[in-house]
Amino acid sequence: MLSQLRRKYPGLLLENEVVEPSKRQIHRFREKADNSSDLDPIKFIWNQMTAAEFEKQWRLKKINKKVDFVHMFHMLYYVEDPGATIDFFQSLLDKNGKLLISLVTNESGCIILRELSTSYNLLSEFDITACFTEGDEAGELLMDFLTETVNFSKTAPSDLKHRVLKLLRDNPCSVERDGKVFLSIEQETIVLEGLK
Repeated sequence: MLSQLRRKYPGLLLENEVVEPSKRQIHRFREKADNSSDLDPIKFIWNQMTAAEFEKQWRLKKINKKVDFVHMFHMLYYVEDPGATIDFFQSLLDKNGKLLISLVTNESGCIILRELSTSYNLLSEFDITACFTEGDEAGELLMDFLTETVNFSKTAPSDLKHRVLKLLRDNPCSVERDGKVFLSIEQETIVLEGLK
């Protein structure tokens, strides 16, 4: 997304403020940004904190800066009050700013937001084949992501691991193709305008 903006507006200084509680994810994103020549000169501000901590800090510092674009990919599941979180980030938008929210479909947040916004359904697939190979590092990380449990493969009881793997392989959202197992993820992306 940033490289597309850079190409469209080559002379414009872009500022990207990242809010992410995971040190590991911040490190991965920072590493990718540092190694991408098409992101130069984008100014990055790295905030290793939750959305609630970011809001608290923003309000304490009485920052009145406006932004053009905010994206919230699969993060509303992790906040205490999704409506208040949306209100806060929407309040940061400049006059023509946009807030992009992406959620897995059929989550309660999507149902509420449909009344306020334009939404788009997106289909995507994950190749989860590595999950079925014992000791595969990529598979273990993917299992951590899918189960939302750090070191799931190493710490979960074997019967639970077996049930999770069986569920991943034998469910209506998984398909085997060319010797690989793919998990379909349908998500809804919602675009909100800035507050008038």
